[in-house]
Amino acid sequence: KTVIKHNPDDAAVYLTIFQLRCFDINLDFPDQINIYQRLKTANASNAAISTLGQMLLVRERGKCTGISNAELKKLLDSILVNKKFQHFFADVHFLYARYYILLKDADTALKHLRLSSQHSERIMTLMYQIQTLSYLKKYDDALEVVSQARKIMGKKLKDKLIYTKIVNTWEKKLRDIVKTRKH
Repeated sequence: KTVIKHNPDDAAVYLTIFQLRCFDINLDFPDQINIYQRLKTANASNAAISTLGQMLLVRERGKCTGISNAELKKLLDSILVNKKFQHFFADVHFLYARYYILLKDADTALKHLRLSSQHSERIMTLMYQIQTLSYLKKYDDALEVVSQARKIMGKKLKDKLIYTKIVNTWEKKLRDIVKTRKH
């Protein structure tokens, strides 16, 4: 209650307190019913995005039973409509994609990965796109994303050093699949 009192407009505070439910620590909000409303107008921050990402990571690992999928979606929806998070829309859509991958809804995940890429070119988002397209057996589309990844890697030495081997492996697998399907 004290943290909220001193930071009433900080989205990260609400998300961090909400995240404690992952670990069976259920703290009551002074007005818990309004958390989603507060997130729609709260101040944006890297910490808020990071906290949502951590909640998803814990869920991806099969933990965090204290937060339902519906609640997680409502948190994401509340952040998405918050204009103060506009600078973070690539991140928000990336988190949505991870949420839909968690639900095994690859088509919706792909939609959000593409929206994320429209807001910001990031190699990690493209890696998720390649995996999702492969899962959907859209191999030619995945190869197009491999080409996009190569263009980004050409611009950023760090990405080139980290992802070249991964991209090469994906490209070889995809080309082998495409070649096999044509014969």
